[in-house]
Amino acid sequence: LRMESPVQGLFRITTADTELGGVPIPTGSYVFAVFASGNRDEAVFDTPEVFDPRRGRLRSHQAFGHGPHTCMGAPLARSVARVAIEALLERLDDIQLLDPGFVPVYDPSYIMRGMRSLPVSFSARS
Repeated sequence: LRMESPVQGLFRITTADTELGGVPIPTGSYVFAVFASGNRDEAVFDTPEVFDPRRGRLRSHQAFGHGPHTCMGAPLARSVARVAIEALLERLDDIQLLDPGFVPVYDPSYIMRGMRSLPVSFSARS
């Protein structure tokens, strides 16, 4: 979720005068919060471009928002993902990319991020 967030960002309206990167942002301004950028923030994650499922602070990503904007479906999404991955690992062996040099192609969108395909090979567990 940190590396490839399905939701890249959302529009928000500022509730107070603030400043970001030296740029003043007045109350009532429309801003586009880019979660995908925050998920690669070097101040939060060591080597943010590296996928490491054993790294610390795994839940520090912004894929499900934060605080009052936390996704209500986050617990369900985590549960469904866990069940799906466990089922795949129980039933399939030797899961791998068909092309080791595979480069994903994404549907064009500023907000959503979805791969058009992920060609894999596997063998059914007997």
